Amino acid sequence: MPMIQGTQVTVEELLDAVAKLSPAEQARFERGFKTLCQRGVSLKEKVARCAESYKLLPKQQGRLRELLDKNKEGLITSEEGKELDALLEELDRRNLLLADEMQKLAHQAVHEAEGYEPCEAIPVERSEQDDSAGMYKQGEIS
Repeated sequence: MPMIQGTQVTVEELLDAVAKLSPAEQARFERGFKTLCQRGVSLKEKVARCAESYKLLPKQQGRLRELLDKNKEGLITSEEGKELDALLEELDRRNLLLADEMQKLAHQAVHEAEGYEPCEAIPVERSEQDDSAGMYKQGEIS
């Protein structure tokens, strides 16, 4: 049983305490817990898990292969062409998200190697005056 400041705490008590946190505190707790869970996990394992999470489903992969083959042979219908385009767009979207995640992992690995802890993001708000330029002010997430 874990102890907090010399007092034993049950898992139920711990979960109850987490449930009473503010949304911001819960988000901070989740980040910290995720970091704690990933201790001892190699960068190679993190990359593999990340890559796996962005793959197309097996059924989608099979259909994509089938449509690519039909397209290569010149036997694809216009409906199948639209389906192929949609699958390729979804694959592109997932690859962009994966690239972002890989960049975050690389950044995290560099900082961990240098002994730095990742800092927390600063919430920002959109400025009405600067909205057209896509500018943000500190304080609120848009």
